[in-house]
Amino acid sequence: MLQEVGLLRDGLLTEAAGTALWACDEKGLESTDGKVKFHRAAAPKALGKVTADVPSASWGHVTLLPFVSLDGHVGPPNVILQGSSFMKSWSKVWPAANVAANEKASCTADLFSQFVLLWARHCRDVLQVPAAQQLVLVCDSGGGSLVHLSVECTQLCHQLN
Repeated sequence: MLQEVGLLRDGLLTEAAGTALWACDEKGLESTDGKVKFHRAAAPKALGKVTADVPSASWGHVTLLPFVSLDGHVGPPNVILQGSSFMKSWSKVWPAANVAANEKASCTADLFSQFVLLWARHCRDVLQVPAAQQLVLVCDSGGGSLVHLSVECTQLCHQLN
């Protein structure tokens, strides 16, 4: 395949492979901070039994999906947060990140397609990889990666190349 797209010649990778050959692999991170085993509240005896809510410092589950080229270029980070929406402050804290949210903070086929589109735009617009040069994205075969390769994502990749 690498020969077909001009990234391998005479058994050696070409110079173009540096910005046209990429890998991605998602990584889920779980926060265990904020797990409260017990708490106490102080109040005058006349109030009777007192309860207190202790807010969690946990950010729950977060998935990161980086795209890295053969020569070390890194695409904008893709972050998936747990919840129905994400705080707009993320864009201030990490302005370069593409941030999305869903119930499990997992990378769905739709999100993967969106992130692939953003990655391809980054390659063409920022790194100036010529449109004539096909991009190759290598995904691992473990975990949920095969779930990301939907028919829609495959068609999108074909259109982008």
